[in-house]
Amino acid sequence: MNRAILMVVGAGVVLAGPLWAGGAQAASYTSVVDFAGDQNRNSVITWRTVSDNNTNWYVGSYDHQVGFAPPAARVDTANLALTYRHVAVNPTAELWWIHGGSTFIKIGELIGANGHAWTTSEWELPRALYTSVTGSTWTLGLAFRESTQGQDSFQLDKSLLSGEYTPVPLPGAALLLGSGLAGLALVGRRRGEP
Repeated sequence: MNRAILMVVGAGVVLAGPLWAGGAQAASYTSVVDFAGDQNRNSVITWRTVSDNNTNWYVGSYDHQVGFAPPAARVDTANLALTYRHVAVNPTAELWWIHGGSTFIKIGELIGANGHAWTTSEWELPRALYTSVTGSTWTLGLAFRESTQGQDSFQLDKSLLSGEYTPVPLPGAALLLGSGLAGLALVGRRRGEP
C-alpha cells in the first residue's frame, strides 16, 4: 500500500516538474479590428477615412485590444498588419504608437500612390511596446502622423495584431496535490475491495 502511494506521488512530481520549472508552452494570439464608417458603393468593403485637416497630425487614432486565454505571463512577439489605401495628393503617412498622449514609438510608414488599390503592410512591433504586457488583455493605442505637407487622407479597412505569448503556467504544486489525492483515493478504493 505504501509503495502504491509513493508511485502515484512520484508520478505527480515527474509530471509537475516541467510546469514547476516554468516550462509553459508558447501560444499564439490574433485580433482583428474591421473599420467602418464609410462604405464603398461598388463593393461591400467598409473603411474609416483618416484625414489631417491641413495640419501635420492625422485626425485618427484607435485602440487595438487583444484577449489572452489563458492569461499571458509575457508577450514574446507582436506583428501589426494594416489594410489601407491613399486618396491624397502626397500619400505618405507614418504610423505611430501613442501612450498616455505624450510618448511616441515609430512602427512604420504607410506608403502608396494616390488612389492605389487596397494594400496590406506588416510590421514587427518594437519590443518596448509589449515587454510589460501580462494578464488577460492588452490594449495597444495607435495614432497617425503625417510626414508630408498639404491636406492628405487615407482609408483604413482592417488592422490585424498577432504574435506569440507565454501563458501563465499551471502551478506545479496544484498538479502535485491533485495527483497525490487521486493516488490516495485509488489506494483507499483498493483497500475496500474484498
